[in-house]
Amino acid sequence: MQCAKIIEIGYSRLNLVKSWNRDQKALLQENSRSVYTDGSECPLRAGAGIYFGNLAEDQSIPLGKNVTVFQAETYAIQQCVCTLKSISVTGELINIYSVIVY
Repeated sequence: MQCAKIIEIGYSRLNLVKSWNRDQKALLQENSRSVYTDGSECPLRAGAGIYFGNLAEDQSIPLGKNVTVFQAETYAIQQCVCTLKSISVTGELINIYSVIVY
């Protein structure tokens, strides 16, 4: 599968999650915020992405070769938490959505 196709699939999955979040607001606490993570790999490289909304600057992180999609996914979650801690987001409920499909 080509990298462009993987990235396209990643964005499609992310849009599905955003749509689910929008349609299922009743399931979330009123004052909570949502953050989305995703990872992808192709034969020559892998990467992780994080969408923070208005909490922080979104991140696109190249991870190079020899990284599995699972490692990219978990790295995105780890970086998401580190970023949230670094901007001192405390006392708020934050939902982290990760699209892991195997």
